[in-house]
Amino acid sequence: KALQDLKKLYPGKPMIKDHERRADNQIARVFDTELIQNANKQIARGELHTELIGKAYMIRTESNKDLIAEIEGGIKKEVSTSCTPEKMICNICGTDNMKKYCRHWPGAKYVVEDGTPGGSEKRCLMLLSGAKEAWELSFVPVGAQPRAGTHKSIGFTKPVAETPETTPETET
Repeated sequence: KALQDLKKLYPGKPMIKDHERRADNQIARVFDTELIQNANKQIARGELHTELIGKAYMIRTESNKDLIAEIEGGIKKEVSTSCTPEKMICNICGTDNMKKYCRHWPGAKYVVEDGTPGGSEKRCLMLLSGAKEAWELSFVPVGAQPRAGTHKSIGFTKPVAETPETTPETET
């Protein structure tokens, strides 16, 4: 539900750098989103792996040519999102951390009672259920989600005015 909500909430939101919300820190804008499921891959909870893909545009200017080169070269790649979930449920104790904080830390391992002697080890996850608001996407040096990042040139074609010698068969 959170991914479905965010799919609707992200179009029109800005892409910025390092979560610094300043007008001159905006570098791009999300214009479309899509959800892509991988039928051959499941997440730990047994659900299909689903990616939220945000498509953003950026105007090529003299002042951002270095940033564009870093994106195209794969230097600026990692991204992070900022949103407000409806619920954020701890998978260890079931607490909704949007209402009351629990003592568990996301990513940390805890021994949980599961009927086996001494219990078993479980990694803490904060599961988002629904989303109230999407704020922005940011380029960051290290994102909280290790697999969150950019895909260069998805659906991108150069304008004919920039490359008149290019034909559709040879465009990248």
